[in-house]
Amino acid sequence: MKKIFLLAIFLFLLTGCSMDDIESELKNENDFSLSEDRGYADKYNISYYIEGVVKNLTSKEYSYVQIEFNTYDNDGNVIGSCLDNINNFDANGTWKIKAICSGEPSKIKSYKLKGFSAW
Repeated sequence: MKKIFLLAIFLFLLTGCSMDDIESELKNENDFSLSEDRGYADKYNISYYIEGVVKNLTSKEYSYVQIEFNTYDNDGNVIGSCLDNINNFDANGTWKIKAICSGEPSKIKSYKLKGFSAW
């Protein structure tokens, strides 16, 4: 076990990465904006989706971006989550999202953007 731990530290040092670097890459909320969002159930009331437009507000191309939402019932309880992702998101580009949500569509009364993960 000690050898595995030392190997992991060596690999981080070799690549010049640290856990702080990784965590900062996973929280880039200020690099993106969401607009024109709307949530709806499909015509069969089997799935719930959130659509919208995400704008990359930076001059950086991201190799991966994920957007996440929580869904809520009438009482404000979290009853599910939604996500969509993209590879190779262009600098200053736009992305039309269609996040699919878990949970029973008829019980979803609202949703809230929880954030972005990106690297």
